[in-house]
Amino acid sequence: MSCIANIKRHINLLPVGILFTTRDCLKYGTRAAVDKALKRCVDTNILVRLTGGVFMRMTSKTPMPSPLSLARVKAKAFGKRLVEHGGDLAYEHGFVPDGNKQPTFYVNGGNSSFRYGPLTIRLRGSCNKRMQMQDSPSGKAVRALWHLGATGCSMTLVEKAISRIASPNIRLELVLSKAWMPAWLADFFPTLGYPCPLNAPAQNAYSRDYFSSDPRVEEAPALWRHQAHKFASSDLQDFGFPGIQAN
Repeated sequence: MSCIANIKRHINLLPVGILFTTRDCLKYGTRAAVDKALKRCVDTNILVRLTGGVFMRMTSKTPMPSPLSLARVKAKAFGKRLVEHGGDLAYEHGFVPDGNKQPTFYVNGGNSSFRYGPLTIRLRGSCNKRMQMQDSPSGKAVRALWHLGATGCSMTLVEKAISRIASPNIRLELVLSKAWMPAWLADFFPTLGYPCPLNAPAQNAYSRDYFSSDPRVEEAPALWRHQAHKFASSDLQDFGFPGIQAN
């Protein structure tokens, strides 16, 4: 079967309104042959080219995809992950008066941009820590606060961001995600205060109140003691601590 025939079959099997890219069709032929086949499909109104390398089968009633949907497909085609930009999230949370003037998103890669009708969609490279929580409610809240910077963030705004999230475990989820935040933002959240295996100070009153619904706080002391007694002195020596005796 020829390249054009395979691509037409591929298109006919896709539901109307589903986006796909040139890279999805490279299994059907060389890059030159695929580009030529897709151009012919666009010229004969089988497909609509939304932006360079992104196509869709549509009818007169098919809604145009959102910039976010298009950006996700574009980023995925190049092996990148994409999340919403902190500036737009800060605007949605009411922290800043305006968001980005053009659709802008974070990706784990270099900066790039592409046209979508009258819009210029911008993909801005970001560190992996900023993208770790993805577009979960807690991830959006963290990126909104992160966008404000150390001087613009406050406990009032942190509480405002948390109050927008319906999950009853959101505070615990955010504390467990402190490793992915900058230090100045992580410091707005308390520690869990679990006891340590060597009988260090137990939880403080603040952490008990903050996570009163977390059963692990109550179970932790017995759990730690149980685990600590599992170690023999020989085990401790294997870890490089000769002479230390297990309790």
